[in-house]
Amino acid sequence: LDDAVRRAASVLAARGVRPGDRIAGSMANHPELVVAFLATMHLDAVWVGINRGLALPEQHYLLEDAGVSVFVGDRELAAAVS
Repeated sequence: LDDAVRRAASVLAARGVRPGDRIAGSMANHPELVVAFLATMHLDAVWVGINRGLALPEQHYLLEDAGVSVFVGDRELAAAVS
């Protein structure tokens, strides 16, 4: 787990994530969710959990209101959010 978290943190850092940045995550109950959350904590960034059950306009509102710089999710949801 530690290796996976460090690799994920490196990817996020390479994308410009810095301490205090907001990372949003929304995906099914998978180990990758835990890795993404812990990688966010490793970088001293802020995790913004987005409920998958919300309607797409509600999810967009949360992302914009929180000032999210990176979204982590499954391909289907990431495509819909972008």
